Amino acid sequence: MSVLLDETEDQFAHPGTRPWAIYFVNQAQTTRYELEQRAESLRDLILILKKNEAWKPLGISSFEVLCRNKIKLEMNQVDAIMASKRGETIGTVLSKTEAIRARRAEHPEETQQATADAVGCAQSMVATIINKSSDSEESLIIPNWIRGHDEQVSFRRLPSSEQQRLIDLPPDQRRGAVRRAAINAGIIRLPTPLEQAQKAFEKLDSQDRLAFVEWIGQQSQPQPTEGD
Repeated sequence: MSVLLDETEDQFAHPGTRPWAIYFVNQAQTTRYELEQRAESLRDLILILKKNEAWKPLGISSFEVLCRNKIKLEMNQVDAIMASKRGETIGTVLSKTEAIRARRAEHPEETQQATADAVGCAQSMVATIINKSSDSEESLIIPNWIRGHDEQVSFRRLPSSEQQRLIDLPPDQRRGAVRRAAINAGIIRLPTPLEQAQKAFEKLDSQDRLAFVEWIGQQSQPQPTEGD
């Protein structure tokens, strides 16, 4: 959470002053993580912050930086909250936003309606996320050491703070860094030991499969103890 929580806040201070801004930013911070709350509660707070330029008394450069650094929302998430349907929860809107981004990264050529059908949302929400993501991607510079297509896709899907961390990595720490970051962020899911064993089993010929099944049977039998 932000260090603003430790400063004086005042809901009834004049809009645009620092104590007023601290109060409403804190409210937005708290509401952002109340995932069962209706999205309109967060939308109302964001509108108040934007209308009264709350970033200025806090010494923050822009509305986008305020949302990203203090409320922990990327701009496509903000746009999704603003375009949410009445009654939708914050958690639902944010999860759909991530699902749309992931779907478009894997299927960039499909229509917006196809993405909406796959994710289970309105086509207008897909259009909102795509347009904002496109604007962000145009200004996103991928480091020249991230060359593979899969690595570049993973890099684009990472939060901006993680992208910046990777950009700043020294050369001796770059190898495998994008993949590790994608795994930690849940973008790449590693197979479980069971899934690895099942995949290996599928590659065995009939003789080796029979031998493996016999081995499994031996492993399941009680092991003799000393003195038996």
